[in-house]
Amino acid sequence: FKPVVRLVGPFTLKAGQKAGHSFSIDNYIGSVRVMAVAVAGNAFGNHSSVMTVRQPLMVLGTLPRLLRQRDEVVMPVTVFSSVKGTHEIVVNVKAEGALKLEGEANQKVIFEKEGEKMLRFKLRASSESGTARVTISASGGGHQAKETVELSVQNPNLRTYEVKSLMLEKGKAVRHELNLPGEKPSQMASVEVSEL
Repeated sequence: FKPVVRLVGPFTLKAGQKAGHSFSIDNYIGSVRVMAVAVAGNAFGNHSSVMTVRQPLMVLGTLPRLLRQRDEVVMPVTVFSSVKGTHEIVVNVKAEGALKLEGEANQKVIFEKEGEKMLRFKLRASSESGTARVTISASGGGHQAKETVELSVQNPNLRTYEVKSLMLEKGKAVRHELNLPGEKPSQMASVEVSEL
């Protein structure tokens, strides 16, 4: 899961006054440390406490940060459920950009009790470079969960340069047709002219 860091405040309290604050942390399981810092004039103080974060339903998709063009990858999706009793969870995966989903977009998993289960979805990178976004959503047992993963699809080849030198006589014209290598977004041409 992504690290959780949140800074709120400052809040002003009068002497003897109490206040409570609540926070919503999406798609996270584990513990967080909550710290309060107090200031009164030139005096400072702090207190911290470890709190457990649990949600009834969560999903976690695991993908690399980078794929190469035409790569195939099997993405494991872990479903965490703390819903009691037997229940069915439907997991949906949507791929956008430079990544395509191969196979079924929906899979079902049945939980007989609290726990975690893993599903697998097959993805293929496109033949062009770009950014991809995968959205994983799960619903069931009266709860919903969602996670979005972004990654880059890049060309695995090194840059290619082609140089063509021409001598142009005075008063003459030349026509040269460009056949640029590589994919269109990365193609570039330049002309340098020098006089002898």
